[in-house]
Amino acid sequence: MLMMPRNFSGVTIGIDEEDYAKIIEELDACRKRIISIATAKKGGNRVYRLNLQLFPLTEKV
Repeated sequence: MLMMPRNFSGVTIGIDEEDYAKIIEELDACRKRIISIATAKKGGNRVYRLNLQLFPLTEKV
């Protein structure tokens, strides 16, 4: 069975709460656009999993 290549990317960044809120809005819009693309055609021949994660790694300073 031929496996499709996996696509991983990540970034660690310092942001403030205002930017966090903007990024969450952008991630939500991106997720909706991706769902729209994925559902434009009837049926699919593979199942994929997409994870969009943003969470703090440190305490507020």
